[in-house]
Amino acid sequence: MPHNVIAAMAGLIRQVDGDNRLSPTELGEAIVAKMPPSFQDNRGRDMADYISWINPDKQMGAGRLAELIVAEFDLDEADR
Repeated sequence: MPHNVIAAMAGLIRQVDGDNRLSPTELGEAIVAKMPPSFQDNRGRDMADYISWINPDKQMGAGRLAELIVAEFDLDEADR
């Protein structure tokens, strides 16, 4: 899996919730809000729900969460 996609997603997670104050649902919604409109329309709700489900206690680090998001939503497809 391309490291640059994971690093970019981890950076986005840190950007929207660097102080770790958002709820899991708010975190998912904030990440989706930064995605392209076509992704938001087609898969945004699924991604927000997945983020909330996979990290309900928000104990997962940004890097690991990014890895799971990229894998689950095939965000590295463009780099293949």
